[in-house]
Amino acid sequence: MHGKLSVLNQTINVNGPIFAPGTLPSFGRPLHLDLTTGAAQAVFAASPSRPAVVTNQYGLGRGILFAYDLVDTLMTQPSSALNDLVSAGIAWVTPTLATVSEARALHCAARSDHKPRHRCEPDSHLHAANWSNGARLRAGCTSPTRSAPVWSFALDSGATKNLDIGLRLPTATGSFSASLSVDLGHRPALALHELHNAGGGIAESVAPRVVRELSALVVSSSDRSDRDHAISSIRAAQASLSAGASEKAIDQLVDASERLLKITSVDVSAQRVYVDRLLQEAEVRWFIAQPR
Repeated sequence: MHGKLSVLNQTINVNGPIFAPGTLPSFGRPLHLDLTTGAAQAVFAASPSRPAVVTNQYGLGRGILFAYDLVDTLMTQPSSALNDLVSAGIAWVTPTLATVSEARALHCAARSDHKPRHRCEPDSHLHAANWSNGARLRAGCTSPTRSAPVWSFALDSGATKNLDIGLRLPTATGSFSASLSVDLGHRPALALHELHNAGGGIAESVAPRVVRELSALVVSSSDRSDRDHAISSIRAAQASLSAGASEKAIDQLVDASERLLKITSVDVSAQRVYVDRLLQEAEVRWFIAQPR
């Protein structure tokens, strides 16, 4: 971003594939943006080289940036076309449940007419002991109203496999239970040396793990400062989340993500995914904390 454009209240030309094409109003002094990895869905009529609406994707995440005051535009110049634009944007960023159970996909673990959907995400750890070579495990989430999402994988004798399983329950006060089942092929007995159900939320289980992994990486001297800064930001974000300061945690995790992007001497893509999960958790906690 390079400041703001000089012309106020510019109209925007919508021409991206996500929204219906057309010309719409905007309010205020628009931002002066340069595209990097994003895609322009609309541009300013008076500044056609500058994007007005930008979309971007990272892994399973999606985001939209409006380079003008969208709220004031809706308040001062309401129209069905603007409502359609916002609705299409919300629909595009909303994650879609996977039709086939797979790692790191969201699944509906339970649903009824009176309860919100719960989501099951691929923090439990399994260690195999004295299993035959090529043993296959199945793990997943189940409920009385839905078939269980199942993850299958081969596990050799003495091998270790880490599974990340997160379950978000309703925020309303009540009694809830969650269980994890694992089966070994068609054998009636399952020999588990160790089965841990990770306590706490995503922040409490994922943050320490990504800090350990980053600390263990051998990075170049030029990347060490960014690595150490990212670790400090992740630790600070975990402390902020524990203290209920979700908005502060979001800023700290964005800072950690930006630092990890600068590291080139080693592959930190896995750690970036973890930070993204932490950021999603911080955003959810911030939303839940808002007054209704």
